[in-house]
Amino acid sequence: MADEEKGLVIAYLDPADRGHGGDWYYRNHLPCRSLAELPNVFTVGLDSVNRNCHVVAREADVLVLRNITEVDLLPIIAERKERRLLTVFEVSDDAAAVQPWSIMHAFRSNPDNHRLFLRLSLSCDCTQYTVSELQRVYGYLNPKGQVFANQLSPIPDRLPEKSESEFVIGWGGSHGHLDDMRKVTDVLSRWVMAHDDARLAVMGTGPICDLFSGIAEHKLRLRGTGSIHDYYAFLDPLHVGLAPLEDDAFNRSRSDVKFLEYAAHGAVALVSDFLPYQETVIDGVSGFRYGSLEQLVHILDDLHEKPALRSQITAQAYAYVNAERRQEQHASARLSFYERQLSAIGHQGKSASACRAFSQKMASWEGAAVTGRHVQLEHGRFENAIYAGIILAQQDKRLDEARIRFQQAEKLAPESYLASLMLSSVSPDPRAAIEAAQRKSPRSIRAKMEMGAACAARGELEPALAAYLASAKIVPEFEQPYMRVAELLGAVGAEDAAKDMAARADALCAPLFPKEDA
Repeated sequence: MADEEKGLVIAYLDPADRGHGGDWYYRNHLPCRSLAELPNVFTVGLDSVNRNCHVVAREADVLVLRNITEVDLLPIIAERKERRLLTVFEVSDDAAAVQPWSIMHAFRSNPDNHRLFLRLSLSCDCTQYTVSELQRVYGYLNPKGQVFANQLSPIPDRLPEKSESEFVIGWGGSHGHLDDMRKVTDVLSRWVMAHDDARLAVMGTGPICDLFSGIAEHKLRLRGTGSIHDYYAFLDPLHVGLAPLEDDAFNRSRSDVKFLEYAAHGAVALVSDFLPYQETVIDGVSGFRYGSLEQLVHILDDLHEKPALRSQITAQAYAYVNAERRQEQHASARLSFYERQLSAIGHQGKSASACRAFSQKMASWEGAAVTGRHVQLEHGRFENAIYAGIILAQQDKRLDEARIRFQQAEKLAPESYLASLMLSSVSPDPRAAIEAAQRKSPRSIRAKMEMGAACAARGELEPALAAYLASAKIVPEFEQPYMRVAELLGAVGAEDAAKDMAARADALCAPLFPKEDA
């Protein structure tokens, strides 16, 4: 072993997601692919519903948790610390500032979920961020942090040719930009209708596309959301790419990746003069920043009338991205950060051959897609059943159909405690499924918390208290079990005991918030 080269297994774990959108592509896929190009580095990307999620989480030398809120990662993080394995929390959005129209708003605005997000970040060895604004907001949780900006890879070898008979303005993005697009709808619609050769292309959700129903059909190109590669193809015909952002906390934490995408595909970036773009979009050099709708119109007029200006700006923007914003140019800095943190915790490492053997084991699992030393664990039959059940239960409220999917998952992976837990969430009497989950995973905080909730719902005080207190023993610094015990005790009139438990929970919560907010 002393003479054998050492290796690293680095795992990037995302929240449950089958869509493979921009967040996954830039924060999981590209970093993993680029890190795996470095000597003796083996990477794996997966999400939290993967049947082997906890196997990977326990064995990886470096585990990166991106914006994740999974309570049963807490005991795994504690175990990893004992074994001197590095756990990194990535903050890639301002979880406390999700806009009301976002599909994630209800989840993120739940106080339990927000505290768990903070607890997980606090529990990890260090933190990484997508932008410096997120480090400013959340850096108090851990002084060991690093910003890793979004990058591109690959970028086109050359800029695409653009139509000379049309002037295409475009925007594509997530539903989270609904209000941003609403603010420019009227002025943009009027401008497009006033210019014979102008066309507007929009790639987004139905409500965003519907904003532009006033534009004549022949001047409008609408399409729904798709893969990142669909989006790149959408960008190629654009002469101008818009990036409007309203001034709110969530938008202040966004990255400049939309500018990078426009630059790589030959569209002049016309962006809000706002924090995400102020450092990288050099006004009049690599793009244009506007501070008012009047200025937006003025810049559109200029770009419409001056093809030479468009060519100059797009060439300069492309040169910047090509020279400085390729993912592979930044992989070594990311690895160096991990290596410094590994050294600080006394990580001993293992041989490259042992890392290769584990990578080959992962490559044999259902859903594995292998590229060199990178394994992407896609959804297989089990994950598809779990994910479909979650959507049916939570979004569509079709509990009977969800139950069938979770039962299918349980048959596919009888050892999976997750399948049993999900089944309990749609069962009239969930306790049998929860008990099965506890047998399969005795250190599951979630199973014990759900058993406490199930017993409390039936008015069974003693079993509920016992379940909550059992969960508290697994990770004693986790505040939520004590909160639930305090609520139960208060409800039956045990005021003094309830106050004691509430005080204990408050003390545990104190480090989760800045001192002025605690």
